[in-house]
Amino acid sequence: MKSPEISVVIPVLDEAENIRIIYEEIISVFKRNHGSFEIIFINDGSEDLTQAEIEKFFKKDKLHVKAIQFRSNFGKACALRAGFQLASGKIIVTLDGDLQDNPDELPKFIDKIKEGYDLVCGWKRHRKDSFLKNNTSKIFNVFTNSISKVKLHDFNCGFKAYRAEIAKELNYMENCIDTFLCF
Repeated sequence: MKSPEISVVIPVLDEAENIRIIYEEIISVFKRNHGSFEIIFINDGSEDLTQAEIEKFFKKDKLHVKAIQFRSNFGKACALRAGFQLASGKIIVTLDGDLQDNPDELPKFIDKIKEGYDLVCGWKRHRKDSFLKNNTSKIFNVFTNSISKVKLHDFNCGFKAYRAEIAKELNYMENCIDTFLCF
């Protein structure tokens, strides 16, 4: 089978109620935009029904859905690393499983990568997080912008697109566990 053009990597932790929604939104976007794609869910040790929900869509749509299941929670960096390893697309897009990222924006990210950019970063203008998390994120962004030559609105946004060779070269947590179940 031919490799997909786009790999959508989604780390999830206790997001059972969101799996169907995010799957259907991504499918809808690619039906309108006619690109070949795969969706990779990384279950980072969920304790709810997340795994069962992922398995439903894997059984229903093996053409587009891949999944990784961690036995316990290893963190988002390890989940991304595993997703990048499994991804076979020329472009890798990451988004969070909490429905704060709008899949309708995917074509814009992909177009920018096709224009020649190596990385495109999203920006959560209206975060749906707690007061503490929102303000911690703002402080982090101000601090990072002040010491970095890279100026971004939101360093913490998980909605990103990468040229695959760039994503696969990132050194996310070298001591991540390398034993996980892929299906």
